[in-house]
Amino acid sequence: MLTADELLEEGEKLYGYYNIEIARWTETQWVGTMPPIFAIVSDQRLIMQAQTRKRYPPAIIPRSAILRVDDLDDGRHYGLMIYLKNEMMMCVLIPGQQFKPFARNMKSLAVPPSPVEFTPKVELNSLKKIINCVECL
Repeated sequence: MLTADELLEEGEKLYGYYNIEIARWTETQWVGTMPPIFAIVSDQRLIMQAQTRKRYPPAIIPRSAILRVDDLDDGRHYGLMIYLKNEMMMCVLIPGQQFKPFARNMKSLAVPPSPVEFTPKVELNSLKKIINCVECL
């Protein structure tokens, strides 16, 4: 399996590593498939690798392909429905403790990045005034 250092592009920020399962719908419920998937979420894409002995190239979904991400609430699993712009959708199941950070990071991928780069200028005089004001309270 490739590591994040090997997969991430220059300037790409790592959000986290997760173990997930791709799910399929049976007649009554969502069922996780095998093998488990090792997912890397960055600020630019979702990278998925099957956890198998045989090496497969990673599946990569760029943020530009993600339309929206919704919580899957079937009462049994923690999961997400990932809707892609090519009209496909993918259901993933996530272990309980990893669900919230994975969901947060995946939902941030569905939001288009800001077209404006903002580099704030910190003025020390303004900060000193605020600090002095707070100290006087």
